[in-house]
Amino acid sequence: MATVPAFSLRFPNGFPPLLNSGDDAVPATVVHSWLGDFYAIEIHNRFLELDHRKKQPRQTVAKIFYSVFGVEFVPGTYYDHHAYWDAAPQSARDIATSAGQTSAGLYSQFMKKNPAKCAEQKAMRKRHACALATQDFVSGKIDHNLKRTDHH
Repeated sequence: MATVPAFSLRFPNGFPPLLNSGDDAVPATVVHSWLGDFYAIEIHNRFLELDHRKKQPRQTVAKIFYSVFGVEFVPGTYYDHHAYWDAAPQSARDIATSAGQTSAGLYSQFMKKNPAKCAEQKAMRKRHACALATQDFVSGKIDHNLKRTDHH
């Protein structure tokens, strides 16, 4: 299986493009969306890197995660997707990682082709909770600070 350096950000030379040329050139800001902007090979390599670094003393998962992925650490999402990746059939992971940094290699494509066993139920619960919160907000049961106004 081919590997990509753990900190590759998909630029030809490994660095973001410059906003202008000359002595005052500055790198363009690169914002990644966890998980949508990552390739399966990146997820795989960065999970390995994170797992290795978690064994070092005095390192929190949140700090390691940020240094490895460059995005905010959301514990539930991280742990869910790490378990999801580990539980996926090796053949599916191999297909996704061998696609490299192509549209077929996007982690989002891997998720579509290999849905988690409880993904639909989890998504449905989340949509239902959002709909209820919206309904409560519109009806005045919660204020703009998301505090209940119907004190029973």
